[in-house]
Amino acid sequence: MSGKKKQVQEEKYIRQRGNKFRVRYRDANGDPQCRTLATLEEARFFRDQKIAAVQKQRMGIRLDFLTPDDIAGTSTDAPTSFSELLKRFSDDVLRDTQPVVAASTRRSYRESVAMFTAYFVKQLGNPSISTINPKHVKTFAKWRQRHPKPVSNRTVQKDVVVLSRVFDYALDEDWVEENPVSRVKLRKIIGKVPKRQPVILNKPQYDLLIATCADDQTRTYIELLAETGVRSESEALWLRRDDVDLDEGFLEVVSGRDGHSTKSGKSRFVPITAHLREKLVKHMERKGRPLSPWLFCHEVTRRHHSAGERITSLRRAVKAAARIAGLPKQWHVHDCRHRRVTTWLAEGQPLALVQEWVGHSDPRVTDGYKSLNKEQLKLHPVIPKVVA
Repeated sequence: MSGKKKQVQEEKYIRQRGNKFRVRYRDANGDPQCRTLATLEEARFFRDQKIAAVQKQRMGIRLDFLTPDDIAGTSTDAPTSFSELLKRFSDDVLRDTQPVVAASTRRSYRESVAMFTAYFVKQLGNPSISTINPKHVKTFAKWRQRHPKPVSNRTVQKDVVVLSRVFDYALDEDWVEENPVSRVKLRKIIGKVPKRQPVILNKPQYDLLIATCADDQTRTYIELLAETGVRSESEALWLRRDDVDLDEGFLEVVSGRDGHSTKSGKSRFVPITAHLREKLVKHMERKGRPLSPWLFCHEVTRRHHSAGERITSLRRAVKAAARIAGLPKQWHVHDCRHRRVTTWLAEGQPLALVQEWVGHSDPRVTDGYKSLNKEQLKLHPVIPKVVA
């Protein structure tokens, strides 16, 4: 290796590529950039000029977060930093002991909080929350579209909604005077986010899904979701045997028991059909089923669980059955809930009653299911009516 090439390899940000020289750097948003030049002198000049410009640009972004007193070093009462806000929000809202929100919500929020930390804390230097304005929310949304990898606009929308929830928490604590996210029109930044349409299975598809389940427990699980509309992992898999009242034809979704809370934070009763009641009786009295208080439990002891323990997820089993049945790739187990709400409304059940059964906090959410057109309603498999 020549002395010149060795010298070039030691140059910061510069690498030799054949007879030319490539400068690699990151711009003010943290995105990787490169520029190829003919000579080493040109590469050095470009590097020095570009790195200085990027550092100045980053300093300008950080200064946007500071008050004149902060810059002068005369502030006596330092405002709450963004990292402190995230910590308080996580400790109060996302705690696992005596939870405020459901486990799936906590998991989703924590993913968003990790993105806030990566951008506001690590990249922008942990600014005070009182200086964050709508412009910074917009730059976060643009940054999130590409980091840590390209994501859908729906994901960006979800993160911005969680960011708004964080600032609502700061408002409640009197740490800020307004929520900067409330003045951001996200559609102008990332475009229109299409609303996901539930996949409504017709009767042959539904019957095939049930038939392709690998075991009776997965089959009962899907039928329970489809005929009661309970949420899959946060409600159905937390049901106990005592929650099922076979005589009265109801099951109780309990919130606040064993440190677990439903999405709405409220307990409720949900009616069951005669068909489902028969399936649940067979499920609970099935030969070989271990003694367990849980409705859905592990039947054998494995490395990570013991027989009789609560099953935390049947997602893989349901996906496997859906794949074998040849269902549309867009179908999700949550569509069983959409299916039940729509059929209840199609049967003429009162809106207020359906809202109570499915646990919607706002009747407008329940009323939104009426937007499904008649052709979609015809695709629903026939479900036996609620037990009288």
